[in-house]
Amino acid sequence: MQRSSENPVGIMGSKQYSTRYEGVTMKEMKVSSKARHRWYWLPVFLGLGLGMIGCSDGGGRSSNDMGSDNEPPSLSQPQAVIMAQEESSVNLSWEAVPGATHYTVYWSEESDTWAPVKDINRSVWTPIKGIKGTTWVHANTCLCRQLYYVVVAEDGTHSSHPSETLSMTPKVGELQFPKHFKAVSGDAGITVNWDAVPCARSYTVYWSDDPLLYEREWQTESNIKGTEWVHTGLEYDKTYYYDISVTGKDKVVYSNSGDRVDATAKAGTLQSPQKVFAKPVDGGVELTWGEVAGAELYTLYWSKNQDAGIDSENVVETTKRSFTVVGGLEKNSTYYFVVVASEGIFESAPSASVSAFFLGDPIKTKTITITLSSLTGPIDVDFKFAELPKGSFWMGSPESEPNRKNNEDLHEVALTNAFYLMTTEVTQGQWEAVVGENPSLCQTSNNIPPKDLGWMTLPGTTYPADSSGYPVENVYLVGQNVVDEESGEEKFVPGIKEFIDKLNEKSIEYTFRLPTDAEWEYAARAGTGTPYAIGDGHEVNEGDLRFRGSIKDWPGTCKAESFSPNPWGFYNMHGNVNEWVADAWRNNLGDVSQVDPFHAMYLDGEEKYHCTRGGGYSNSAKEIRSAYRHEMKKTGKNVWAGFRLAADEKDE
Repeated sequence: MQRSSENPVGIMGSKQYSTRYEGVTMKEMKVSSKARHRWYWLPVFLGLGLGMIGCSDGGGRSSNDMGSDNEPPSLSQPQAVIMAQEESSVNLSWEAVPGATHYTVYWSEESDTWAPVKDINRSVWTPIKGIKGTTWVHANTCLCRQLYYVVVAEDGTHSSHPSETLSMTPKVGELQFPKHFKAVSGDAGITVNWDAVPCARSYTVYWSDDPLLYEREWQTESNIKGTEWVHTGLEYDKTYYYDISVTGKDKVVYSNSGDRVDATAKAGTLQSPQKVFAKPVDGGVELTWGEVAGAELYTLYWSKNQDAGIDSENVVETTKRSFTVVGGLEKNSTYYFVVVASEGIFESAPSASVSAFFLGDPIKTKTITITLSSLTGPIDVDFKFAELPKGSFWMGSPESEPNRKNNEDLHEVALTNAFYLMTTEVTQGQWEAVVGENPSLCQTSNNIPPKDLGWMTLPGTTYPADSSGYPVENVYLVGQNVVDEESGEEKFVPGIKEFIDKLNEKSIEYTFRLPTDAEWEYAARAGTGTPYAIGDGHEVNEGDLRFRGSIKDWPGTCKAESFSPNPWGFYNMHGNVNEWVADAWRNNLGDVSQVDPFHAMYLDGEEKYHCTRGGGYSNSAKEIRSAYRHEMKKTGKNVWAGFRLAADEKDE
């Protein structure tokens, strides 16, 4: 119990006095100095003591007391505390307290009552200490988040009672981002929830099963009024990713990649089989696909009609494995396949349709030998060809193919004549035997030693000691007159046309030429309809072929007969060197069916660009797909461009 310091109590002598306690006032009394020893005053003082205890908080101290238990606070309670709202801030001011050297402002978001000392010292109330003046600015406040304040005066030894608690809900400032944003998978789907945001009018959840997609390509669930959304219709064992935005009256707050959450579906339909690859093999078509989590069986459907539905009439078989060979197919026919996964109750959606052209008969190969004259006598030059029967295929790429270019219009092509095509690119040895010189970059004579620059050493380049089996490159389509860099004299440099002309002069049974654009893709696809005709049909990796990013030992080409051939026995149709074809460049192929298409190049005409196919050792994986087409100036050459020969039997 504390007494007021306004009227000190005299306890000696005969004196009239008045004493006031909090909540208790004693009547004025006359007391003589002799009476203080009389026992009959004891009940009076006992009653007075009990009265004072009843007016306290039970601990001998007021709940409002910021001072010590034995001494009254020497500082007055801060008065006239005023709050003013500014842009993204709350400004507090108060009257100066006599004797105060500094002030502490306590603020909270979680209490709307005047707080005692024991609560102010908890983390729910944040102290701002050492304020020298009588103002404080609470910056970066959140829109619509109620705030509570008290001010305490201090002099280094004593603290005043807190001011009255003031509260404000800012109408300007930053809209909060939801706290505890999370995604949890359950039997009903994936539940996405978060804490409510003050002043939020609605929420939007963004989701995708591919976190690498651009945000504008994500799916959305908008105008959510509560703080929870259940994502249903999921694929079992697939991972889904979520972002969120909050919409207020005039503001929208978006999540960023650091706020993103994800969850893997524990229930739902099975994922449809991915990476289905169909390639012709002896006796049928081999199908492979990626395993589906939770699947017990796979059912294969096929049809010669691309638009056929999925029904029991075109079931091929049911298998527990992720590969099979489909037999009993008609020769020279195109088939379409889909795969469905199941686990007894649930079935997946059908996979993407894949096609395969089934020849039915093995590809035959033969070696064509051309005998040439030389200073030392006749020279035999061997060329290995595969005999391709007539057939039809889909040229170009579907819109769903990753990295597709807009000049790859998908259309059906029918080739009505059989022809021969080299199983490899023309080699440096073959070119040199016919033309007499080797223009290729990737040969031993072009080795580059390391170069010391002082601050660094440039690595050298070492090509193979015998490059005769490597593809010829750096060749013109048509021979050109060029100025020799050393002599300054002009000389004629033969090109592919001159190479072919010399062969045709000596050939008796065959006419040599470049393949057409369509013939080249027919051979490159080898009956497949996926981005690649090797590997899993969908991706290529180091060790599958020579392309940018796969070169380990030295930069440049690999031997013409390297890596595994495609299903029809052709090597390096993807990568190694770009290959000149017979067609002039076309920006668009068109989407209508075509028969024996060929866009002739007029050597003296206006066409400036010619078509090359297959991609080279400096091209990325997306640029060596079966459908990818390159353009090159018809008068130019390139260190990563070569060719392979086509041939037709001469009429008897």
